[in-house]
Amino acid sequence: MFLALGGRYNGRTVGGSCIIVATDLDGTLLDAESYAYDPAISALRELAGAGVRTVFCSSKTAAEIEALQAALGMQEGFVAENGAVLSDGVAGHPPILRGRPVDAVDAALAALRDAHDFPCQWFGEMTVARICELTGLTPEDAALARKRLCTEPVWWPPDCGQQRARWRELLAADGWQTLRGGRFETVGSAMDKAEGLAALLEIWGIERSQCRIVAAGDSENDRTLLQAADDAIVFPARDGRYLKLKRPHRRAPAAGPSCWAREIGELLMPILESRASMRRPE
Repeated sequence: MFLALGGRYNGRTVGGSCIIVATDLDGTLLDAESYAYDPAISALRELAGAGVRTVFCSSKTAAEIEALQAALGMQEGFVAENGAVLSDGVAGHPPILRGRPVDAVDAALAALRDAHDFPCQWFGEMTVARICELTGLTPEDAALARKRLCTEPVWWPPDCGQQRARWRELLAADGWQTLRGGRFETVGSAMDKAEGLAALLEIWGIERSQCRIVAAGDSENDRTLLQAADDAIVFPARDGRYLKLKRPHRRAPAAGPSCWAREIGELLMPILESRASMRRPE
């Protein structure tokens, strides 16, 4: 895909500015059911070789993303828990917490359920086996998913629309935010992936005006990231529907690693080739 450019982009900048691929994971880069990523490995390596930073922006925990990066042979900054937790990508540095601690989230959820008898559950009170049942994760990965720092994914049984709407209203009145993902609603401080990425750029000392951001996602919790990016790729959700954006964007025909690699390649190749030609000596 990018290797044809002959390794012209060995640094963190391309043609005077950096390029960042800010991508959601489940149902975007990862297969929505199996969580497979193998078909995207070559593309991720080629992006790194071309000097393009791939920043995972996910509702997953820092522990989950660190394990995924290790499996992929990556070491890069990331946005976890919908922007409430960051990593600067430096080995040995602890996660950066931007949200209120998860104990406060758990207490708020428990108080609300006790007062209104809401039939919901969240990861902090679930067993690993229950998380496996709901997500299809392995026990090892489910244990990592329970290592929340600032947010809680919440499960609701079907046909609870009115209760769920009331629950959201009460949480908002108490200063909490709910974000819908592919399977769960995540509760935490009022932050999002776009704010998390902006904070990460500030930590890195990268001016937004000097950075081209390509965002990829499929769910409501990706909306702000997709809206704020220079280029946006929307992947179909689990039900086949597409998130509607009030901006130009690409629609990927399918979700998962194979399509992710193809869509990113088709979007970035012309940009990288154009910048390569501009840098060639006359």
